[in-house]
Amino acid sequence: MYRIELREYPLLRFAAHGYWVAYEGDELVGELHGLATCRRTGVARAVGTRRDQLRGWCFPMTGQPLRMQTGHGGFSGLLEPSQASAVVFEGDRDAVMSRWQRAVLAASALDSANVTYSMIGGALDDITTGNSNSAFRTFADVMELPTPKLRAWTRPGERKNVLPRATYAGLYETATS
Repeated sequence: MYRIELREYPLLRFAAHGYWVAYEGDELVGELHGLATCRRTGVARAVGTRRDQLRGWCFPMTGQPLRMQTGHGGFSGLLEPSQASAVVFEGDRDAVMSRWQRAVLAASALDSANVTYSMIGGALDDITTGNSNSAFRTFADVMELPTPKLRAWTRPGERKNVLPRATYAGLYETATS
């Protein structure tokens, strides 16, 4: 059985960085994050500034240049067993991985969109700025998954999508080809 989980990496006492995780049984298949990334070096930053770009990061980093100090097995190192999490989709391999692939393609589209990182996400109607939780929301929308509240009081920026909805159809077609 395959599944996709929403997870929260705690920030301060009341906020969280939302991200996605895919599993096959109990085996971790992948993580998907939106992270502030230095435009000059391509390295992810824990805390970004407006000089950074919001980029999609899909782990494990197999076949990708190592741009971040990753945990065991090439994963992000941000996943911890004590984090708040919820299974939001379960199914057979094809059903789960087709949704996951759409989100991975959205991460690539996000990289190409050159979105400026904004700590709080920026204005809701401005897709030229966003933060990690804006990417989290975008990936949820592309996978057609809910984002239930978990432990954190807020995931700043999560109400904002950073890709035009018109691009979704192309992601769906590419993921099923």
